Amino acid sequence: MVQHQNFMTSLEKRVRSRLSTARILFHPAMTVEEYLAAFERFLGKENDDCSREWSKFVGDFVSDPKVTAELNYMFSANSSYMLLKQLTSAFLCLFLSRTEGTSAAELFAEAVEMIMPSKHESEGKIKSLSMWSLCVLLCVYRRLRSCPQSATVGYRKILQDFRRVGNTVDSRVRVPSDLAVYKELDRLVELGLLEADTSKANNMVFRRCSLNMNTQNLGKILREITLPAAIEYWFETQAAE
Repeated sequence: MVQHQNFMTSLEKRVRSRLSTARILFHPAMTVEEYLAAFERFLGKENDDCSREWSKFVGDFVSDPKVTAELNYMFSANSSYMLLKQLTSAFLCLFLSRTEGTSAAELFAEAVEMIMPSKHESEGKIKSLSMWSLCVLLCVYRRLRSCPQSATVGYRKILQDFRRVGNTVDSRVRVPSDLAVYKELDRLVELGLLEADTSKANNMVFRRCSLNMNTQNLGKILREITLPAAIEYWFETQAAE
């Protein structure tokens, strides 16, 4: 399973250069009712060729209190349709290959854990970062925490934010050089905490990156780390400009 359904970075540069840069983005669901209805549609309940048995199964399945609770959790954490489609695909894969005696609700809970794990494998990596590296990651998270999961931010913008932290918030994390910050962003990509988008530029200055894990889970992990008071105040209260 992958978090982003975007494999452009795996293509050769000569192929990427010929692809359109246009993207279709879907607004997240506004209400939990819309979210539940979309899940039923993704399961094919409203398809013309849907059998009566499957339609009844989907209705009963979504009405199950355990399933509803999981969907409410998903909606509260990230109401994007992209994540819901990933969840639907994961559930159907498990459901089609299930062993006898395993309920659909149990399989759905397993699918939720696959798509939005309660304990992310990167937690240990994040908590072992130095304060300098952690502040670089904080700058990325601060920029993207309210954006869609696939949103990206430029390396140069992160450099500007990080420089501001060192100059006005805590001098211990001042920028030694622009290149040092760019290389640290690349290192966070290598650790699997960030994902770099090199489809438009190989030059570090113009490179962009996105978070490689759910923003809510990342935010929870970051808030468990003891930060210097000034940096914590900046992180919690200062909105990205």
